[in-house]
Amino acid sequence: MEENTNLKVVNNHLNYDKVSLVKPSTSSYIHIAAEIDKKNIPFFLTSSSKKKRLIAQCKKWCHLLKKINGVIEIHLFKATIIPPGIGKYVKENIHEIHLAKFDFVILIETNSEKTHTEV
Repeated sequence: MEENTNLKVVNNHLNYDKVSLVKPSTSSYIHIAAEIDKKNIPFFLTSSSKKKRLIAQCKKWCHLLKKINGVIEIHLFKATIIPPGIGKYVKENIHEIHLAKFDFVILIETNSEKTHTEV
């Protein structure tokens, strides 16, 4: 393939500064998500007793997982609101796409694939 050296740069004054990149993480992640309280509105101001029990159980479980050598961090997320609106692509393919409405998520970071498998 021939190299084209006859390029004309336009709007040279709009050049962006060079960026500095960071090395990719060597961590491994486990993402667990659930839709517990199914609601027609995107607000989760209250939680069902089922959801409260599950969150309490997961907190105990995560406390035990943190003791495993190689588990770096564990975060639990409980949704308060799911942002409204969907993009054009989703609107056009709404019957082929499952919209995630997770109201509870656990994210576990481990230092290796081996620990990932153990967890």
